[in-house]
Amino acid sequence: MFLATLKNIFNIDDVGKRWGVRILYLFMVVINCAVHFNPLSDTNFDALYSWAEKVQASNATDTVDLSLMIIPLTEGNRIYLATVILAAFITLIASFLYSGMYIKALRENRSKLKAFGEPIESSKLAVRLLILTLFCALISLPFIVVFGSFVLLALLAVPFLLVMPSAYLSGDYGLFAAWPNVINRSKGYYLDRWRGMLIIICAYLILDFPISLVYSFSTTAYYILDSAFDCWIMLSFARFAANSYSSMMLGRRWRKMNLPGLIFSEDDDGYGNTDKLNEDKDKEE
Repeated sequence: MFLATLKNIFNIDDVGKRWGVRILYLFMVVINCAVHFNPLSDTNFDALYSWAEKVQASNATDTVDLSLMIIPLTEGNRIYLATVILAAFITLIASFLYSGMYIKALRENRSKLKAFGEPIESSKLAVRLLILTLFCALISLPFIVVFGSFVLLALLAVPFLLVMPSAYLSGDYGLFAAWPNVINRSKGYYLDRWRGMLIIICAYLILDFPISLVYSFSTTAYYILDSAFDCWIMLSFARFAANSYSSMMLGRRWRKMNLPGLIFSEDDDGYGNTDKLNEDKDKEE
């Protein structure tokens, strides 16, 4: 059972006809690699570190140095920071797209499961992804401020935030209706989501160490491997989020939910194996 869970979380390639996910993954890796290989970027922040030490010393002695009012960032430093933020944002949105693709493929190819509605149309998925992208861009700065100010509260909300994009991109809810509905229907799945997230985090910590050893042999190989590994982890989170949302919607306790297009059955309680999305629908029947 545990091995099946691991396979279902980390087998990111198993969605639909696979090629869409492979292209998405390649795109994410290229974007993240471009950050490190950008000839205009400057990753030397020695002047910034020195400035930070002087600011700290100035604060300790309660002295004011007007020369410290200017943060010493080169043009290359600014380009590097901008590309890092942009690549992280694109990677996040790509992971949201993966969640939508996963649920869409699941509903198309596993139609005999008892609690699925109609798969969202590709055009509607694209529109919802665009709306979600704009929404994330709008709330990103306030979210970071709130997260930094209320760390414990933010951590407690992580299992809910994890599945919000999946709920919206599935087509079951509107953007704002997804929030209360997911929170209300997450009873019994909260700790399960933490378990899945901790599994992914542990895998990251275990595998990241041998990858970091490559840096001493080849920085180019390290940047490529590290980018590929980070993107794989992000898609694993996205896959688990979509799987968790689907599992929540399949539970017997939610069979009486008034959701348009959903058909509920009391045949069994199990979620079933959803790690074989490429299984031929005709063969199942």
